[in-house]
Amino acid sequence: MARKKTIGKLMLEMEVLLDEMIDQHELQCGDIMNLVYGHLVSHRPDAFEEYVDEGTVPKFYYGPSDEKK
Repeated sequence: MARKKTIGKLMLEMEVLLDEMIDQHELQCGDIMNLVYGHLVSHRPDAFEEYVDEGTVPKFYYGPSDEKK
C-alpha cells in the first residue's frame, strides 16, 4: 500500500499551482476560490460538512461586508 502524502506536502504542491494561476493566468482570489468551490459542488458534494443539529450545510460567501463603518 502506498503511503499517503501529508497535508503539508499537498499544500506545498498547491502553492505552486496557486502561484501559477495568479502569475501566469492573472487570476484573483475570488476567481480561484470560485473555481475550487464550483468543482466541489459539481464533483464532490460528499465533501460538504453537515450541521448535525440542523441538517443544513454551510453557505459559501465571498463579497463585501454588510457592516457599515
